Amino acid sequence: GRFFSVFPVRDGDDLRRPVSPRGSCLGWTCLRAVIRDADEALFFLPARYALEQVKVLEGSGADVREMISYDGLYVDAFDEGARVEMRGEVESLPDGGCRLVVGGPSAAGPAYARPLF
Repeated sequence: GRFFSVFPVRDGDDLRRPVSPRGSCLGWTCLRAVIRDADEALFFLPARYALEQVKVLEGSGADVREMISYDGLYVDAFDEGARVEMRGEVESLPDGGCRLVVGGPSAAGPAYARPLF
């Protein structure tokens, strides 16, 4: 057998903010942050969390504004105000900012997101 999962995906009309196309990879980073907004991480993929108070622990990621995941593990995983540690691939966004991809199509390293207590 083969492991698989099925998750609903939003179409463009269901999004408050459109998901930007894949940006260029800027490297990997590990960071800690606070979840500012988790509304777009409920039920659907991709799960998107807006971040604030971002502190880079290793690698690049100076202007990471959000975490996005194409892995169902992170759907509804964190509430607003939660402190989290994340490791993933940093992608550029069209507006000049960056996002952290955890569980994306090119997950070539040990990516994760976990709550801090």
